[in-house]
This record gives sequence, C-alpha cells and structure tokens, in this order.
Amino acid sequence: MKHFIVSISCVLNLSIAFTQSIKESTFEYTNIKQPLTPLPSFIKNYHVTLMSGYDEKNKKLVAEYTAEQKKAQQEYDIAIKQYPIDVKEAEEKFDAEMELYRKKSLGQKVIEKTVLKENTKPIKTLPYKPTLRYVPKPVLQTEYDLPTLASTYIKLENYENNATNALKIVVTLYGYDCTQPRVLNNAKDMISIGNGTTSTYKQAYYYAEYSYRHPMSIKAYLPDGKEVMNTTPQLLNAYKIYRSGESDKILSVNNELLIRTTEEKTLQENLIHLDKILNEKFGFYKEKRKTTLYFVKDKKAEYTDLTTAFNEATSALTLLAADSITAKINLQHAIDLWEKALATSDVNDKKARIDKDVTIAICLNLLEVYYALKNYQAGLQVMQKLNTINLSYSDRIRKNEYDNAYNDLKKQLANK
Repeated sequence: MKHFIVSISCVLNLSIAFTQSIKESTFEYTNIKQPLTPLPSFIKNYHVTLMSGYDEKNKKLVAEYTAEQKKAQQEYDIAIKQYPIDVKEAEEKFDAEMELYRKKSLGQKVIEKTVLKENTKPIKTLPYKPTLRYVPKPVLQTEYDLPTLASTYIKLENYENNATNALKIVVTLYGYDCTQPRVLNNAKDMISIGNGTTSTYKQAYYYAEYSYRHPMSIKAYLPDGKEVMNTTPQLLNAYKIYRSGESDKILSVNNELLIRTTEEKTLQENLIHLDKILNEKFGFYKEKRKTTLYFVKDKKAEYTDLTTAFNEATSALTLLAADSITAKINLQHAIDLWEKALATSDVNDKKARIDKDVTIAICLNLLEVYYALKNYQAGLQVMQKLNTINLSYSDRIRKNEYDNAYNDLKKQLANK
C-alpha cells in the first residue's frame, strides 16, 4: 500500500512539473509608422508657412470702419460749426414771433385761446446740439502669431525644419465661423413624492448651444515646385455643435468668452489633425500603441529565459522611439530567446515545458515585436504557425488584430 501511494505521488509530481500560469502585462509604447507616400531620398528638410485666408477681408473691414469713422467726424464737425448759427436763427425767429404776439390786443388773445382753441403764443424751440454718430466696430477674425503656430503644431517627423532644399508646406486658416450662442431648455418629467402621494411635473433644464467650425487646408510642394499634396479636410469644414452642461437655473452666458475659448481649442485640435495627415502621408508618424505581452509565472525558475525575454522586450518597446539602436539590440535578444524556446514547442503534450498555451503566448509576443521592428516576413511566419493551432476565442481575436496590423504594415512597406 505504501509503495502504491509513492508511485501515485511520483506520477502526480510528473504531471504538474510544467503546469504553467500564463500572465499578461498591458502597456503603451510609441510606434513609428512608415509614410504612405515616401518623399524622394534627397529631401531631408521641410519648411512650414502658415497663412490666414482672411487677411484681406480683415483689412477691408478695418478700412471701411476707418473711412466711416472719418465720415462721421466730418459730419459732426460741419454740424457743430453750424450749430451756433442755427441757435441764433432760432432765437431771432422766436424774438420776431414774440414781437408780433405782443402787438395783439388782449381781447384777440382771449378769443384765440377760448373760442378758436388756439394758443398762438410762440414757443422757443432750439436745435439739439450735434453728437458724433456711432460707428460700430467690425467683427474681425482673430489674428495669430502664425510663425509660432507653425513651429509648434506642424512638424514632419524624421525631417529637419530647414528651408534649404525642403518640402514646402503651406497651411491656410480660413477663420473661425460660428453662430451666436443661445440658451435653450429641455423639459424633463420629474416625480414628486410627499404626504404619501406621488405626482409628476415638468422641470426645465437650461443649456447653451451654438454651431462652429474652423476650416483649414494644407498643401505641400517639392523643392522644384511640384505639388504633392492639396487637401481641405471635410472634418474641419463641417459645422460642429457646442452644447454646455444642463442646469435647472436659467443660464447667464458670456458669449464672447465662450466663443473665444472654443475657438482656441478648435484651432489647436485642427492644426494637430493637419499634422497627423501630413505625417501619415510623408513622415514617420509616431502613434501611441497599446499592447499586451505575455509571460509565465515561474516559481521554480523553469522559465527564466522567457522572463528575461519578456522584461527586455517590454523595456525595449518603451525605449524604441527615443533610442532605437539600444532598443533593437534588446528586442533581438528577446526574439532569440523566444525563438529558441519555440523550437522545443509541443502543442500536443500538456507536460511539455513549451506546451500549447506557452507556444501561443510566445507567438503573440513575437508578432508584437516583429510588428514594432517592421519585420513583415518574420511576422508572417509566426502567423502561419498560429494558423496550425486550435485557438481559443480570445486568442483568435488577438490574431485577427495582428492580421489587420500586418496588412497595414505591408502597405506601408510597399510604398517605401
């Protein structure tokens, strides 16, 4: 009986020797995407010019305002010069009328007042003193420090900001366009409970709302003047709706402040959008990529190689954009460790050190690293290995995500 128990114990120990616990770590790193339309190799620089498409309109409105102010001043100067003359004439007219009135007899005055119902006594009426006519100020588009905006928001990644032999980028702002904010209300059904009874009533909730847009365009030219980009994104041309939070109190809205705040925010967002379009087409666009790497919870130090690979890959991916040389060295070491472990994979043996679950985890890790390194062919081989394994639903979802990512990578590499 004792020998039998020992035998069973040995079997159990063997069966759990490589029972793995797969863990995951989700994090973000900066992924550098290849341009959709690579520039000629001799172009190393770019130069940005920001223009406002409303300068002439602003100048015209200011000129019209200035001319109207001048006209109003001239009218006032003439009127104020004429004023004492008009006053003197009015006083002389009154004095003459009074002289005639005094010459009337008392009886005549009584008859006019009581019988004819007329009061013929003159009334002194003097002209009003002239005032300067008010000329309303024109509503102008906001003027910005365009060179500062250009250097702050438009940057072609992996190129130098230098006008020499550069890709010439021209961004045009067409001005902020909006309706006047208005306070609206929305009636909601409310329930009141009191004294054992329940009743419903309407409660008005107030909010501010208006429409706005800030259209912009972006063009790009090669050093020889050839146009290689010309777009006015519809997203920036379409009106958006601003709507404030609701309140059961009537809102008091500072329209000028509200519009100004939204204008500044929209300006920044739209310039960032143009920068993204530019870099997706010509630059090496940096995007935040959220991903997951897997490791084996290892209490008996049986997976130190995979732990090392996981740690090196995680730190290297976060370093990739800042120090690609060091990051690529560490990523290659992680790849070597994973590939070596994968060579001993046996997806049909649950007792194997690199069993089905560990194999899938390593493959998913390799797909992420090869994608980050833009190694399409190596990633394709890993994908083919995964195709031979019966995957769970969640693993199939991850694989489909990599299918899409690698299709995108293939298009990027094809344009190089």
